[in-house]
Amino acid sequence: MRRVRSFRQRGGLLALAAILALSVASTAAAGSPAGGVERRAQLDGRAIALADVARYQCHDRDFPVIRCFTTSAERDRDMVAQTASTELVTVTQYVTWYADANYREPPSFAAYWSEPDLTIYGWNDKISSFRTFNGGHPRWWQDVGNKGSAWDWGTLSMAYVGDAANDQFSGVERLN
Repeated sequence: MRRVRSFRQRGGLLALAAILALSVASTAAAGSPAGGVERRAQLDGRAIALADVARYQCHDRDFPVIRCFTTSAERDRDMVAQTASTELVTVTQYVTWYADANYREPPSFAAYWSEPDLTIYGWNDKISSFRTFNGGHPRWWQDVGNKGSAWDWGTLSMAYVGDAANDQFSGVERLN
């Protein structure tokens, strides 16, 4: 005897499958930005060159848009502002990096995503310290494309990355 599922049962199964597929895709995407997406940067809402990002206080929460500000207080207010859309998966900030030791700014960059090529934002070989957030676990790479030597301090923040790693990072990978 063949059992026929009702429309409601099939619809529920399809909805469940769609939610699971989205959560898997979103989880995979949380570690890195979507490949091939055209990034753009804004300073106080006006377009700027991506290479100028390293001159300001920026974040990538709204990737592929990189939002920059003249002060970290302005950036931080923007990062916690309510978004207009509801998301199934919330991505959290995991690391902020700084050009100088002891978390001195400007500039600094609050990251929500992996970035295998820091040259895009003018940050290649410029990082001296970083703070982790929300159990963030960055792995730093010497060469673009997450290649070459890697540095991994787990979830620790580093007021100074040390002489061997200072100004050596060309990519960062989000591990959590």
